[in-house]
Amino acid sequence: MKEIERKFLVDKKRLPEVLSKLNEEVSDSGVYRIEQYYLNDDVDHWTIRIRSELFIEMNHDRVSDVPRCELTLKSKGHLSREELTTTLTKEEYGHFVLQAKTKVSKTRHRLVFRDE
Repeated sequence: MKEIERKFLVDKKRLPEVLSKLNEEVSDSGVYRIEQYYLNDDVDHWTIRIRSELFIEMNHDRVSDVPRCELTLKSKGHLSREELTTTLTKEEYGHFVLQAKTKVSKTRHRLVFRDE
């Protein structure tokens, strides 16, 4: 699969105003907690990443205590690159964590907009 990198800047001063307007247009929302570990250096041809993604909230209700774990190989590139991904068990994920060089934690918010 080919990944196309997209990044967005958020003006924190305007965020409450924008979110209140969005509330009328959003039909569904969710929150994911993500932990990523990188297993190799940037000098290699492929980046090796493991990820644990926990879907923790849907419309303010707790959803799951079981994370989805995966291993991804990513080719080099800036805006577009190849990705190969496979699912890991929690045990396999834990084994790879012990060998990781770098960790990134983040929270992802998902919004689903109403059809017009």
